[in-house]
Amino acid sequence: MQSPPPHFASQPPSSMAREPTAPRRSRHDGAKPHITETPLTRANWYKHVNWVNVFFIVGLPLYGCVMAFWTPLGWKTAVWSVIYYFMTGFGITAGMWRDGDGWRSIR
Repeated sequence: MQSPPPHFASQPPSSMAREPTAPRRSRHDGAKPHITETPLTRANWYKHVNWVNVFFIVGLPLYGCVMAFWTPLGWKTAVWSVIYYFMTGFGITAGMWRDGDGWRSIR
């Protein structure tokens, strides 16, 4: 048994709605397939990698670990590292709760 269509489906479009515009020209060449449509091979693997994400996920922590060897550990540095550790954990936890499914996934 199907439910009846919602009442707003039969209403005319709002006067605030924009008229459809002509499609924009794309920088993508239609004759050449997009990289996501090509198979991953040894010759083109680097094209499938999102290098910005690699930099932020691998490069910055690696840079931090390398720079830790040249940073003298004073009491200010130790206090800041502990505070920053807890702030990072709080940010991850708050992000999980803000996700929307966070509350349902815990219950």
